[in-house]
Amino acid sequence: MEDMVLPQSGLSALALDQIPDCVVITDADLERPGGPLIIYVNQAMLGLTGYSREELFGKSPKIFQGEGTDRQTAGRIMALLRSGELVSETILNYAKDGTSYWTEINISPVRDNDGQIIAYLSIQHDLARFKQVEQRYERDLRLVSTGEKIAQVGTWGYDLVENKVLWSEGTYDIWDWDRSEPLPDVERFLDFIDEADRTMMLARFDACIKTQTPYQTEVNARSRTGKAMRLRVLGEAMLGEHGETVAVFGAIRDITQEKRLEAELDEMISQSRETEQYFSIARNIAKIGVFDYWIDHDRLHWSDEMFEMTGLSPSLFPAKAGVFLSRIDTSDRQEYQRLMDAAISDREGYSITLRFNRPDGKTMHMAMMAEVRDAPYGTRVVGIARDVTSDVEASLQRSREQERFRIIADCVSDVLWDYDFNEQNFWITPGWPRKLGIDLEGTGADPTQWLEYVDPNDRERLIGSITQALHSDQDLWKCEFRLTDQNGTCIEVEVNSAILRTGEAKAYRILGNCRNITAEKRQREGFTRSRALEAVGQMTGGIAHDFNNLLMIIQGNAELLQLAELGEDDAESVSLIMQAAEAAASLTARLLSFSGQSTLQSALVDAGKLVNDVAGLLRSGLTQSISLTTRLEPDLWLIEVDGRALEQAVINLAVNARDAIGQSGGRVEIGCENVIVTDEMIGGHSGLPGGRYVRISVSDNGSGMSDAVKSRAFEPFFTTKDVGKGTGLGLSTVYGFASQSGGTVQIYSELGQGTTINLYLPACAASGSETEASAVSADGLTVTGQRILMVEDQAEVRAHVERLLSNAGFIVTSAADGKSALALLQDGATFDLLFTDIVMPGGMNGVQLAEAAKAMDPSLKILFTSGFPASAFDELGLSGDQSIALLKKPYKRNDLVLAISGTLGLKG
Repeated sequence: MEDMVLPQSGLSALALDQIPDCVVITDADLERPGGPLIIYVNQAMLGLTGYSREELFGKSPKIFQGEGTDRQTAGRIMALLRSGELVSETILNYAKDGTSYWTEINISPVRDNDGQIIAYLSIQHDLARFKQVEQRYERDLRLVSTGEKIAQVGTWGYDLVENKVLWSEGTYDIWDWDRSEPLPDVERFLDFIDEADRTMMLARFDACIKTQTPYQTEVNARSRTGKAMRLRVLGEAMLGEHGETVAVFGAIRDITQEKRLEAELDEMISQSRETEQYFSIARNIAKIGVFDYWIDHDRLHWSDEMFEMTGLSPSLFPAKAGVFLSRIDTSDRQEYQRLMDAAISDREGYSITLRFNRPDGKTMHMAMMAEVRDAPYGTRVVGIARDVTSDVEASLQRSREQERFRIIADCVSDVLWDYDFNEQNFWITPGWPRKLGIDLEGTGADPTQWLEYVDPNDRERLIGSITQALHSDQDLWKCEFRLTDQNGTCIEVEVNSAILRTGEAKAYRILGNCRNITAEKRQREGFTRSRALEAVGQMTGGIAHDFNNLLMIIQGNAELLQLAELGEDDAESVSLIMQAAEAAASLTARLLSFSGQSTLQSALVDAGKLVNDVAGLLRSGLTQSISLTTRLEPDLWLIEVDGRALEQAVINLAVNARDAIGQSGGRVEIGCENVIVTDEMIGGHSGLPGGRYVRISVSDNGSGMSDAVKSRAFEPFFTTKDVGKGTGLGLSTVYGFASQSGGTVQIYSELGQGTTINLYLPACAASGSETEASAVSADGLTVTGQRILMVEDQAEVRAHVERLLSNAGFIVTSAADGKSALALLQDGATFDLLFTDIVMPGGMNGVQLAEAAKAMDPSLKILFTSGFPASAFDELGLSGDQSIALLKKPYKRNDLVLAISGTLGLKG
């Protein structure tokens, strides 16, 4: 830099300031973070950018860059400078006031005597004018091209000197010419003109060349692809220096569509005149009147039909508007005036039906339609009117009848329906699902939708029944079938209907009623089955008594034989006879119990032994696709119940579990455990006194129950099984036995997750030592506001647990299902522990929720709870050897706080 003389002043600076191009000189330090710095600018650069020299000296040339500067171009310039090459680039820069400008930059390195680069000289050309001209040229080309395309116009020229044909883009489009193909010469071009017009076209073209006569003509032609066209062709001669024709140029336009529209318009005008005559005749026949009101002159003109329908005299017309307004009924006059004023103000039409008082005292209903038109002599309201008195009265009558029918349909308990085949109109009592006692989506207005509600086992029979009835000559149709709602509730319905037929006996309409006969049918079936069970019981009792008499003989003689001295083989045979007789005696005792001819007696019962004995009997009775397991707690308390009745209750529950599993196979588990029930039990049992109980649970992984089914499960004769496959007495009998024994029955079930039915029976006071509640108390634990996310689908349990945990010092957030809980975690909420029920509705169980929560927060502690036995969770993803923290329902407050504190690792 010491060897470089900068042109800051003197002749060199004066010379550089005089040139029109912009000059910028920078130092050569490319490694500086901001790059080279400006050490000189000439006057042109200052004038272009608006900066002063003081503002630019010592600054980076990046001062000229802005929002729209291409960063790749700027980077490319720096790369070329580093390589020592010359730079020639076009870039968008910015002046001091923010105005952008295009500039062509040419940068050369300045070297000293040793060849070292000591500076960079940048010569810049302002391209603003060139860019504007270029953009204007491109815009003009687009405008011309677009205009040609819109107007279907093309321009052409023929250079006589070079014998060359020129076409615009529009001409290519009109002739469907491939732009990659050479253009035709004049002779070949004329071949595309129809022969009838070719001679005329050639003559006018020759005249234009020889006499410079402009021409404009229309010809028929075909495009290169064979499309027929009507073209308007214009031509004009271009003269040379000596007045000779050197070229012919002109325009061509496709007027095919215009000519077609002109022909159609002529045809329409002709038809319109004829149609107007027909309209006049039609108005007279239909009694449609025409009126024309001249607003500015307050003159109303009527056609003859208007006088006939209103009874007013033609001598009154042309009349003022008041003549008509005074006859409009007072109840409609204000609305008519409002519509008329709005139409005149907004230049829009109006439509109204009003009452008109005739001079003869009768009131008619007039339907009017009008529109506002502007004419040279003022604004007019032109429209038509028709006497619709009979239509209005008929409509009112229909409305009254429909209202009467609607009231009747709402009052009766049956669902009424009407299906017109010809009009494809189906009507059904509004709110029909409520009347039938089921929960279904949709209005039912589509008759085909009903087939979706019908039980699949009845659907084909129903379709066959109604099809046979419609194609027969019968006038009545009756059918019974089942409907299943979205909650799984199944009801029996009876349909009675009348079929209306044409003279040819073709059915065109069917209407009738539909009613829920579930209760009636169940009662009927229950009575019949009760009588059948009674008869079977009497017969069974008689057989059992006779069989007992026979057994007495067999057992008596077997005992005598045992007293005799027998050989080893004979003694073994007699022993087998005695064992068989004793088993038969046990069987007859059960038969007598079933028939109601045995005395029910309570005794101390070992529930574990009883369950083991019943399990052996059940294994032979269940299908091979169902596995039966038992889960028995050691040292079970004794219970004082009727053992045979308890056996029958367990068998009933196991059979129900088998039916819930179905043919696909599954698992049934029978469990026994000691339980202490207290008043503070969470998820406990309404009305069950506190104390010690033995809980016998029967679990399955079958279809599960909906809330609606669970609420009615213990009702006598209520069943979800098909007719003939269940009386609805099983669970009600179990509930009755449990209640009479001082206990209760509880159901845990979710659709698709299986069912657990818990039978609580009070423990005998004399049985063993009582297991007391944990001696550890939760009161001494130190809780410091740990955050708990509690997920429970039962609202009352959720609210109670939330209150208990809050009182214990935890910060609790609750959710009703897995998806809601997961949404809280996804929104960024953090917790120390997730306390969740395992089996929940909503498509996500507790195990799936825990896995998803752990994936988002591996440090999150998990505590599960459930009323289902732990071994029933295999299908939920919990293996038998997987260790989980589980708090079984029902649980006490102390157990709850201890379980959560233990999972969190809290200490007293």
